[in-house]
Amino acid sequence: MIRHIVFFKFQEANGLNKNEICKQIKNKFDALPSKINLIKKLTCGIDFLHSERSFDMALEVDFQNVDDMNAYQTHPEHVAIVEFMKPYKTAAAATDFNL
Repeated sequence: MIRHIVFFKFQEANGLNKNEICKQIKNKFDALPSKINLIKKLTCGIDFLHSERSFDMALEVDFQNVDDMNAYQTHPEHVAIVEFMKPYKTAAAATDFNL
């Protein structure tokens, strides 16, 4: 099994504040397991501490293997979320490891 973890920071844009942006993006990620059968488990959370070192959102996705993770990266449903986030995302950090 492979675990893919991503942290995101967002900025306000298009009339949306960061809380609204995070809620919309979380809803989109939460819907992915029903659309992409390669996902074994998905957890998405919005930061509530807002400390200096905090990111705004974290995403954790488990896959059976690296090939499934790579296919997820180019899946149209995932790509649509990436495109939606572009005007809002200011930073991201990721790590991938074997379970």
